[in-house]
Amino acid sequence: MFHFAIGEEFASKWQFLPYIERGITQFARIDVCNVGGITEAMKVAAMAEAHYIDLMPHNPLGPICTAATLHVAAASPNFSWLEEMNTHVENPGLDNWNYYPFSQKLTAHVIN
Repeated sequence: MFHFAIGEEFASKWQFLPYIERGITQFARIDVCNVGGITEAMKVAAMAEAHYIDLMPHNPLGPICTAATLHVAAASPNFSWLEEMNTHVENPGLDNWNYYPFSQKLTAHVIN
């Protein structure tokens, strides 16, 4: 069986509705920053939960979107997976292009 996930580019709960009602998808790919924020994402999560569909949020936009998505995930009983980006902002020791640590060490400077 193949699992079908949909919704990465949807901009409102109304775009999710036909797929959820017809049971076409097994995962709702909510992008909190694209769908209209935390409130709209929670509405999609509730619709999905009512139809036994899990959440697998799409999260490509950085640390602010990650924080908002984590809030939705923590408040949703049907949360399943979280996509996360390993960028130099979210993980300073990781190079996003090849996933190898930077050769330079990050050092903390003490201010007197």
